[in-house]
Amino acid sequence: MHRIAFSRTTLVLVVAGIMSVGLASCGGGGGNGGGGRNGTVVLPPGNRAPVVARTIVPATSTIVLTLEVGNPTRARWLTPQGLDYYFSDPDGDTLSYSVRSSDPGVVEPEVAFLLDDEKRVALGGLRGGTATITVTARDPDGRSVSQSFGVRVDDRGSGTGTPPTNPPPPTNRPPQVATRFQDLTHTVSSLEDQRRTWPFNLASYFSDPDGDRLTYSAKTSNVFFAAVSVTGNQLNVRSGVDGVATITVTATDPGGLAATQSFRLTTTFRPPDPAVRYYGALAFSFKSNQCSGGYAAGIVSGYTNRAQAELAALDECNARGGRDCSSYVREFGSAYTAGNECAALAYGDSSGGCRLRHGRGSTILAAESDALARCRTGGYTCSLTRAEGGGRFAMCTQ
Repeated sequence: MHRIAFSRTTLVLVVAGIMSVGLASCGGGGGNGGGGRNGTVVLPPGNRAPVVARTIVPATSTIVLTLEVGNPTRARWLTPQGLDYYFSDPDGDTLSYSVRSSDPGVVEPEVAFLLDDEKRVALGGLRGGTATITVTARDPDGRSVSQSFGVRVDDRGSGTGTPPTNPPPPTNRPPQVATRFQDLTHTVSSLEDQRRTWPFNLASYFSDPDGDRLTYSAKTSNVFFAAVSVTGNQLNVRSGVDGVATITVTATDPGGLAATQSFRLTTTFRPPDPAVRYYGALAFSFKSNQCSGGYAAGIVSGYTNRAQAELAALDECNARGGRDCSSYVREFGSAYTAGNECAALAYGDSSGGCRLRHGRGSTILAAESDALARCRTGGYTCSLTRAEGGGRFAMCTQ
């Protein structure tokens, strides 16, 4: 600190930013006051500008925002700390902040208040490009300091807007149809043909553009006309009674995206030889000891062997969840009567329970009438059973 005193004189001297006032005494000698009293008042230094305490983004780094197309609010970034962490004032003044972008059409900046009352810089990416962000701290007297950093907005994919260390993963794409299924036509001319199975390698019919491993499922519009099963990549389609069924196959990737395609199986029966006696069989059973549990049934025809017809009907009934199919097997066919014979099934209920009754006749209508008549005895309210898909559950041997 520098001090100078003069007798009967006041001198203001500013040295190295320090202002001193020397006060001389009244009377007395010269020199250093000659016995008089000297007083010195030291005033505080002038206002100093804010300073950068820490860099927001290192000079060698760039903030990268990844823009989700059509939803720019997803491409956002916040300073990890409040701005008072990055700037300070040597005089302890309260600082105010502002931020600007060299290209507001690419990056829109703002000073945001969070729940902790800290002011932070928030950036919103609007479209692909680059911009320089400048953050300024200003004290109450208008003195300021700034720091800048670069931002790049990538206009692709989706992201949270945090600076990634690696490129963002690609968007998952759905599976695709590689090869179309062809419709199948099947004519039953022998017992061996009636239960024909077609295998399909589903990896040849679907592909995934991302190389994801696919899982497969299949369903049929009518299990009496066609049965389906999938094991791994293999689909098996088995023909049933004469009719048309649509088989729908779906391939699904791990992300839940799927591709679907369908084809039809049409099965027709060649008219049997009138000189040959044919067997048909009908098997049915309830699925539980409660009427509400539903029922299951299977029906086949065109067999020249009685045991084979019964086993085939049992196989269908058991596959549909029948509890006691073997106790309710009924035969029909030209092996039992001259000419054609048909079979049908009716379901009835009453306050006393429920029942299933089969009927026979030379036509399907006659067989259905017989099934209803048998069912309605005892005051039951009855209706014809239907195949899955709504078709008639009835069959003839010719």
